[in-house]
Amino acid sequence: MIQLSEEDLKFKKSAEYPDSENLILAAIALETTEYVREKYQQNLMYNQQSIIGILMSILGWNGKAKINQVKVTEIDWLNNRVKISQFEQRLTNMISAYVFERIIMLDREQRRTALEIAEWLRKMAGLER
Repeated sequence: MIQLSEEDLKFKKSAEYPDSENLILAAIALETTEYVREKYQQNLMYNQQSIIGILMSILGWNGKAKINQVKVTEIDWLNNRVKISQFEQRLTNMISAYVFERIIMLDREQRRTALEIAEWLRKMAGLER
């Protein structure tokens, strides 16, 4: 169980706080996803199974598109990086930069599960189960 930190509570009162509906939608996406999260380091460039990757895939990003290619050219890599950046921006606009960065920290550093992060998102939205 992830408790709301002092920073989380301050953020909830800030102007950057997104619509709580967006946080709930992100939580539902994590709770109902068919993807199984892999360790973050695997397939770093195309890892759809990171928590952020899962949320980006809900917005339409297909992070697995080029994994099966034997050779990824620099142009392919750069083009995909632009696409990733666009979907990262869409996700940031949806849930805010603070929540985006906090999810990355919970996912990569604390190795929290998708369900734990979904529960945290619900707490941030003001709903607790």
